[in-house]
Amino acid sequence: MPVKKPSPQAISQRATVLAAMCEGESTIHALADCRDVRRNLDVVAALGVPLRATGPASITVTGRHPSSWRASGLTLDAGNSATTSRLLVAVLVAVRLSGRVEDDRAGGGTAPAHRATPGELARLGRSWTSVLHLSLLQGVLGYVQYFTGVPILLVLTHMLFAALLAVALTLGTLNLYRNPV
Repeated sequence: MPVKKPSPQAISQRATVLAAMCEGESTIHALADCRDVRRNLDVVAALGVPLRATGPASITVTGRHPSSWRASGLTLDAGNSATTSRLLVAVLVAVRLSGRVEDDRAGGGTAPAHRATPGELARLGRSWTSVLHLSLLQGVLGYVQYFTGVPILLVLTHMLFAALLAVALTLGTLNLYRNPV
């Protein structure tokens, strides 16, 4: 049975959002040239993440922690790009839920030396355990969808858990920022 790979458009959108979340510069090559990817780039730039064209289908993203993203007073309009909407809503909700409103790094330098307490390590473990459980559940739902002809209720459940997985991944990542291992 052949496996269908994700579209270049979906990969371009995910790569841009992930690069925006990573501190430092990331260069993305072979970006898909389509409306949804351009909308994705516009939304990421409107959040204050610097983007620079480095070639005909390449950009350099200077990422930083999502808690430092700020909308520039513009409406964040992802158009019909469901991938952009799901990813960014999940990231922004997770940042809000984590209680991180401002970046806790003084002067934008490196994180202060910090040894995680047992409670912090337990929270970190719970964060990544939930990522594992949601990933497994997503896999089961995906296989059931594939082999049963995709009933609509299952598709909606799959989309809900995809959003929850994105939130869990972001929370886990934020806990790593807070508690470097």
